[in-house]
Amino acid sequence: MHKATLEKEFKTIKDKYEGAGTQDLAEISERLYKLDPSEFRKTMQALNYTGDEPNWVKGDMKDDVKGAQAENNPESLKNEIHRLKLEKRDIAAEFDKMKHMLQLQHDLESDNLRLYKEEGK
Repeated sequence: MHKATLEKEFKTIKDKYEGAGTQDLAEISERLYKLDPSEFRKTMQALNYTGDEPNWVKGDMKDDVKGAQAENNPESLKNEIHRLKLEKRDIAAEFDKMKHMLQLQHDLESDNLRLYKEEGK
């Protein structure tokens, strides 16, 4: 590919995803739906997304520790640390799964865009 084509594609992608890190879940979902509703539904179905907030958003982490006495009990603190490590592992696995799916979707969109440009020439 020519440098100008790559720069143009980079600018297009940059403009498309500008500010994506500052949006909440509803805004991101709406944007993705507007891009391609059928792919959006497939992606959400593959993620088993029901529209509910994840458990980690719903509750305060400190609410999981039972009472002020538990904060001073080494055994309960060990159990809480273990529980949080497991939860962190699960969150990381979900994040990796979503990251992989979004990367696949991005790769497909890039390939489709490339094919569309090649057919237009």
